[in-house]
Amino acid sequence: MLLVPRPAAADTPWLTVSEDGYASFTVPMAAVEAAVGPVSQVVIEGNIGPSSTWAEFGLTRRGDAWSGVLGPLKPGLYSYRVTGEPYPVLFLQPGDGVSATDWLDLGRARQIFDHHFLDGNLVPMVVVMGDGNVSDFNKELLENLAPAAREHYNVSSDPSRQALAGLSMGGGQTFGMLKANPGRFAYVAAFSAGFGSGAGVDAQAINDGTRLLRLYVGDRTDFVYPSFMASLDTLNTLGIRYEFDGVTPGPHGWDEWQKNLIDLAPRLFKR
Repeated sequence: MLLVPRPAAADTPWLTVSEDGYASFTVPMAAVEAAVGPVSQVVIEGNIGPSSTWAEFGLTRRGDAWSGVLGPLKPGLYSYRVTGEPYPVLFLQPGDGVSATDWLDLGRARQIFDHHFLDGNLVPMVVVMGDGNVSDFNKELLENLAPAAREHYNVSSDPSRQALAGLSMGGGQTFGMLKANPGRFAYVAAFSAGFGSGAGVDAQAINDGTRLLRLYVGDRTDFVYPSFMASLDTLNTLGIRYEFDGVTPGPHGWDEWQKNLIDLAPRLFKR
């Protein structure tokens, strides 16, 4: 675009330029989704940085459009393009002998995410709930569930925009994935689960590839409490970084895990 004061032209229908050098972008959400599907963010990329360097400018969703005002820019020739980022994705696992929908039916996951989103505390994301009752969880997740999610939704394949969390048995599976594939998921959380043996664990790879490892457990009435506390000793011995703010009062059950998810959800994809 040649940045001079003018209204939107036919070849730039989403752009207007003010007399004092401000560029206003209004991109219809329908146009974005028609091109690339649902997205978590729309970005203007162009030579809009200092000394005409290539830079990004994120738009904000307002109603049925993505919009933003950039400037003031000096008069000159600018190139830009509109891009949409895929959603980050959380794979949320249940416990042993339950169904993939238990996080909805018993864990109130939909209400928890909706509440945080309406309060502005949540990064928009896709949440995938799988059934962990399989013989090889790592293979099921990496070769079946994750590819299916990417096929049907516009979700990121970048590990820095992927999270894995689970409760009880699902938490143990989460730890297993962390040990076998460090860095595959940058955000990891386990509710009422033990880490298990530290033999053969690459602590440096886990630390390098994990932006958040957050742990939760109930009080002494949670039957996992002893093995969980032993797990903290293992993590400390290995030098693996983690976050643990203390027990969640209550036994091994959904009241506890709902509180855990309430605490975890706004922490995801913000580092």
